[in-house]
Amino acid sequence: MARLQADRAVNPGDYPSGVYEAARDRIKTQREAAEHLLAESAVIEATPDVSDYEPLIVGLLDEWETINDGERSGILRQLLRRVAVYRAEREGYARATTRIEFHLVWEPDPWADQSASSESATED
Repeated sequence: MARLQADRAVNPGDYPSGVYEAARDRIKTQREAAEHLLAESAVIEATPDVSDYEPLIVGLLDEWETINDGERSGILRQLLRRVAVYRAEREGYARATTRIEFHLVWEPDPWADQSASSESATED
């Protein structure tokens, strides 16, 4: 779109009446369709079903003592979206405590709204 606008500004005689507007409208329609498809696929990919992970979970629990650290890490990476660690102040205590949250891949991402709002803020 930017190239079309720049070319029209430099060479206005190359664009007969209505050609620029038609091209602009076609590009906007294509971009909107692509954005809609991307939004749909993001929602589909973001919410897998827990039943897909049940064999992996059961196997991990059964074999926890027999598998090595690298294997545990690899399996946990498939199950966890992220591990969030927070420093939490406690009333009446001089030292803060640590709070740990496990964000599982089959649950909705609790940070999705925050990342979407921060992305839209940077796009403006």
